[in-house]
Amino acid sequence: MGSFLSGVVASDEIVRMPVHVRGMGLAFECMLDLWGEQSSSGRSYTRCPTTDDPPDLPDGRHHLELGKFVVQTGKFCGEWDWSSSRLTFKNRLPEK
Repeated sequence: MGSFLSGVVASDEIVRMPVHVRGMGLAFECMLDLWGEQSSSGRSYTRCPTTDDPPDLPDGRHHLELGKFVVQTGKFCGEWDWSSSRLTFKNRLPEK
């Protein structure tokens, strides 16, 4: 996949980066958009939706690879579930 920052596009508000996604017997590339938001309670958090993922991507567990890091997450009812996501190092990724 090359350098961790290879293909990253940043603006003042949004960072776009290519990620490799695998899971449910599939593997493909898509873009991950990241930006910060602040809730009405004052808590800060990060939004990170994927773009360009296949429209027929099945629901289930998926791994998003970003350089040496892997985000374990899932897509359920057609939506990404970031609430149960876990960040690990690639060399610690569980076997298929």
